[in-house]
Amino acid sequence: MNSKECFMKNTITLKAIQRIAGIIALVAIIGFSMAACDNGSSGGGSVTSVTITGLSGKTGNVRIQFHPDKASYSGSETETISIDSVTFTSPTQGNDQPIKSGSYYLWLEVEGDSYAFTNGTGSDGFGSGSNIVNADAVKIALSGDVTIDFDKFKKN
Repeated sequence: MNSKECFMKNTITLKAIQRIAGIIALVAIIGFSMAACDNGSSGGGSVTSVTITGLSGKTGNVRIQFHPDKASYSGSETETISIDSVTFTSPTQGNDQPIKSGSYYLWLEVEGDSYAFTNGTGSDGFGSGSNIVNADAVKIALSGDVTIDFDKFKKN
């Protein structure tokens, strides 16, 4: 084999190796991209459950409302207290769509009394009825499974 034939053979082999390496790289990029995508099985982007703990001595039903701002709400759910807590599983908006991850004002109704999430600040009796519009109410970031102690709410 002369040097020209050897050069041509090496060039063809090099091109074949580059083509195979390019295909492997493309497959790897597609594979990693698919692995990084949310397939919805992890609840991505929505609130999968909200548990309120510290309800010792309370009985009956608890209703929760999710307020994106102080003037409106995204949805409400009602569940029964079990021992000293209540869990709202897969809470939904009024149109049966999941509550999306984000920051919300929370309002509870327990034994006929209304409570707003204040993160434990402020004092009881700052609002009237189911009115969540008050200076002490604060938003809480909700995503996935969330547990909140009842002492973080103040009675209206």
